[in-house]
Amino acid sequence: RLLELEEYADILVGDEAAGEGLPKHARKRLTLGVELVANPSILFADEPTSGLASLSAALVVSSLKRAANSRGVTVVCTIHQPSREVFETFDNLLLLRKGGVCVYNGPIPKISNYMTSVSGNDAFALKDGTNPADHALDIFCGPGGESEDWGKLYKQSSMASQVRETVNNCSSESGGVEVKAESRSTFSELRSVLQRQVLGHWRTPTYMAVRFWWTLSASLLTSFIFMNIDDTGEGAFDLVGAVFNFVNLAQVPLLSASVPLITERAVYYREISSGTYRKYTYAMAVEIAELPFNFFMAIVSWLIFYWIVGLDRDADRVGYNLLMTLAVYWVLPLFGQLFSFISPNIGIASVIGGLLLVAFTLTMGFLISPDNIPPWWIWLYWINPLRYVLQGLAVNELGGGKEYFLELTGEMVSGDVLLDNIGGWSFDQRWWYCYVVVLLFGFAASAGLLFATRINWMNR
Repeated sequence: RLLELEEYADILVGDEAAGEGLPKHARKRLTLGVELVANPSILFADEPTSGLASLSAALVVSSLKRAANSRGVTVVCTIHQPSREVFETFDNLLLLRKGGVCVYNGPIPKISNYMTSVSGNDAFALKDGTNPADHALDIFCGPGGESEDWGKLYKQSSMASQVRETVNNCSSESGGVEVKAESRSTFSELRSVLQRQVLGHWRTPTYMAVRFWWTLSASLLTSFIFMNIDDTGEGAFDLVGAVFNFVNLAQVPLLSASVPLITERAVYYREISSGTYRKYTYAMAVEIAELPFNFFMAIVSWLIFYWIVGLDRDADRVGYNLLMTLAVYWVLPLFGQLFSFISPNIGIASVIGGLLLVAFTLTMGFLISPDNIPPWWIWLYWINPLRYVLQGLAVNELGGGKEYFLELTGEMVSGDVLLDNIGGWSFDQRWWYCYVVVLLFGFAASAGLLFATRINWMNR
């Protein structure tokens, strides 16, 4: 209400470069509101009307005026080519000419009287219909008053004496300023930042909507392609391929998770420097805020894939499959957030994420068996979270005593034998696969917290 932004209360701020969201004058007033939240005693505004039309500039300056009157805030503002209406909104003017020489420091309504009194020349008086801002610049700093040394006249004036007296009276004898501040608890900070992050995700359709429609479309496409797989040995291999593609669907959140964090990085550094919250509180909040949305995407993808493809309906196997699906949609966005903390921009984060996805896909143990992976790359196989997810889902579906008819030989073959032939996968290790995924989640979360508190790209 103070900034007259009621009509924009439910509108997203949006990307100004893309022409989205708030108009420019509303963005200026919103920035003013962000600063007023801290209840400052002095507010510095550097050319707040730049790039605005006269009407929009008047709206911004009137907001500054109301803030000064209602909050008792001292507003120090630099202004560029103001209109008469905007200029007369301010109370006092400090005008410096080239070289930083002060030529006027006093009330705006008294400019005309000052010019004529200190110079003894009535020709310098403000004429009717003239913009006082333009007149002051022309006389003090331009050709209109070049016959006078306005810097010297100001030093000799009573106005300069009053300013010096005011400064001396306001000076502190001790020379120190005591600031009392009470930090909020970690839980209180986390709750506030988490609430803002969740609300921000909810209000950013370009982020969540793209992920949702990708998950829905890709899951439907994969599921219908692998629908009604034969219950044979050959069909079992096709089923492993279906699970492989299903796991790869979860890789998109890895890349998209880094975008919002890098986009809001400037806000993060500003709030950290002002002591709004701690670094690790922010890192924890952004990791937790993703969880409900990631779990929703996981449920959507799992429901489509599991029931259309027609996987085993045994309760134990259904529960395990759902648990691993939630895990993969939990772990991969954390890696994406980790890349955002260690990358200077979105481009670098995308490159790192893309290379890692290629490495993960190639070393899952499906496209190439572990025995054929070069020894200097085998470490990727062991740290690959998608490898454990794929193998866990595959052994959960094919192993555990199931048998399949192998059309090539006309014999029945155990699913456990097929899994062992693929890459030494074992049904007995399916819960071990799950534990490793949880450990990798803990690593990604801990690394994200560490890098968020240690890396500052604003200093680079």
